[in-house]
Amino acid sequence: MKTRPPKTPTPTIGRWHCAALDDGEIPPYPGPLWQPGERNSKIRKTLEHIDEDYRVWGHTMDPGATDICPRATPGCKAGCVTRGGLAQAFPNITASRRLKNHAFRMDPERYLRQLADQLVSIVEQTQREDIWRGNIGSDTDLRRAVKLANRELAARSLPRQRWYDYTKVPEYLGQRAGNHYLCFSRSETNELQALELLGAGEIVAVVFHQCGAFGGNAAYRQRLPETWRGFPVYDGDISDIRIPGLTDPPRPADGAGYVIGLRLKGNTTQREAAIQRGFSVEHQPEE
Repeated sequence: MKTRPPKTPTPTIGRWHCAALDDGEIPPYPGPLWQPGERNSKIRKTLEHIDEDYRVWGHTMDPGATDICPRATPGCKAGCVTRGGLAQAFPNITASRRLKNHAFRMDPERYLRQLADQLVSIVEQTQREDIWRGNIGSDTDLRRAVKLANRELAARSLPRQRWYDYTKVPEYLGQRAGNHYLCFSRSETNELQALELLGAGEIVAVVFHQCGAFGGNAAYRQRLPETWRGFPVYDGDISDIRIPGLTDPPRPADGAGYVIGLRLKGNTTQREAAIQRGFSVEHQPEE
């Protein structure tokens, strides 16, 4: 009878603290920060719509805290689906994400270096250009990590990578690297800002809903408008990747931006809370 090898215990904050170095320094996060995209439901749907030569990688933290999601609103918290899916069934997933939060809080600069170093290590093995989403369930400033990774990849003559993310922090849109694609997210508190950014040529994600029984998988039956506030709307549920010219349309020649339409998801309670708070925009298609 074969015996199974013992399971590696999931790291906890207590064990991690006990592993502190002799000088009292908290050691780096004890595990991989990046996961293949096929392990994440947000990214998995994308893999059918991109060239098979690409691979998508994701980095997931636990959402909600002010240092992890600094512009989170009551509406987006109500409709957040990051803690759903497999995270509801397997507590170790949430524990790992919270451990990343803790590592980031203890030493943000070192955490970003570790994120960049692990990316470079993966690229050394793959030797190809991949796509990276650094903020799944979070909205931290990753511009430093992107630049660190770019510098090291160039020094080792490795392929340049592309990053993408959603953000509610307009300051992140400034001084970003050319391979760092950010999509601003409209919420119930920043619509005027979203319109200003659209006029300046940025891409903005807007969540839409239809009234009715559209909880769970029925969410994908909701229809999106063709335009919003005069800007064209493109279906953002076909692909999670927000890179113009790859999965999204190229930027318009007139310099204006466009809207990525996302359908409101979640269970009935989440949907109702997000709608009541104004996080989602109602769309009633003409019959």
